[in-house]
Amino acid sequence: MDKRQPAAWFPWGDTPWARAGAAALCAAGWRVGYGTAASAPSPGPGMPLSEEAIPFDLGSGRPEDLAAATVAAAERFGGFDGVLPWPMAPGGRKLWLDLEDRDWEQALGEVSRDLAGGLRCALPYLLGRGGAQILFLQEAAPKGRPLSAPQEAARLSRFAVARALRDELGPWDVLVRVLLTPLLDEEAGRRGAAALAASGGPQAPFCLRGGSD
Repeated sequence: MDKRQPAAWFPWGDTPWARAGAAALCAAGWRVGYGTAASAPSPGPGMPLSEEAIPFDLGSGRPEDLAAATVAAAERFGGFDGVLPWPMAPGGRKLWLDLEDRDWEQALGEVSRDLAGGLRCALPYLLGRGGAQILFLQEAAPKGRPLSAPQEAARLSRFAVARALRDELGPWDVLVRVLLTPLLDEEAGRRGAAALAASGGPQAPFCLRGGSD
């Protein structure tokens, strides 16, 4: 059985929930890598600047930069056991994340940007090194509010990538529903990290759940 220290990746690390989540995972004995960009806020109190929490440069934040940082972090850690807010599952299980967002504009700007291109670029590497298959975001319209034209275009583009991934990888094994906006605060970061740490790391599949229905 693989006894290596479990590792997690925070693609967009310069946020309150990422700092809190990274601190909680480090305290639980995980190693943590996080993405940081020159245009993002500097890490503040709560981000443990230690060997267990290592920054990786996201450059300009373009999809190819995110992919390169993801690959560099996976290489450093020997693969990931968890990715926040986009979990991966060990053992080849595939997760589909059904996102119901309370604040579409904020979530799209803060969390979802370039997800499709960035993780799609890194997919072959992550499957080969981490033994994990990537979940994808199904972005649903907020209840009672129609999508604007740019929002609809973004939604359809991600659906197209998600369908391509499904065709390539096969059906999803696990469906996870997450309310995304609560993941942007510190308390939700700690809750998410606790759920990930409690999963048992590399030996146990997990589902990360943020917010509440």
